[in-house]
Amino acid sequence: MPIENFIRDLLEKGHKDTEVEDKPEPITDEKLQKYTDIMLKLFDRNGDGKLEIKEMTRLLPVKENFLMRFEQKKHLTRDEFENVFAHYDKDGNGTIEGDELAGFLKDLMEHENENVDVESLKSGSQALLNICDVNKDGRIQKDELALVLLHPPRPDKETN
Repeated sequence: MPIENFIRDLLEKGHKDTEVEDKPEPITDEKLQKYTDIMLKLFDRNGDGKLEIKEMTRLLPVKENFLMRFEQKKHLTRDEFENVFAHYDKDGNGTIEGDELAGFLKDLMEHENENVDVESLKSGSQALLNICDVNKDGRIQKDELALVLLHPPRPDKETN
């Protein structure tokens, strides 16, 4: 679906969901083009004139911090780890990178009650890559993240 259709659907849905007595302004082609240009300028990271799935994830609201599901856990099971990795690997390419990495880090920082801003995400992403990115390709593969998140529980410690 072209982005223009997506934006038109959003605007029309927004008009239907509001309880305004006056009839909303019609969505003209000029207005639609203006919104499309703004959306592409804000979210089209690779400049190809389209919004890819990983670019759209920045646009859509997040209902919850995914990592909060594991708040009471001291250690993740292999299945839980697989779920975490799959959740953040939005495009399914087997790596967490770019906006996916920023989303993971944002949730991780919120989980740890740290302030999240653009600078902390930027420096935190670099720090996480320094720790996890064993092959230094700028992306985190599943086995690289497993080294950090899947610590074997110690036999003398209680596990959840």
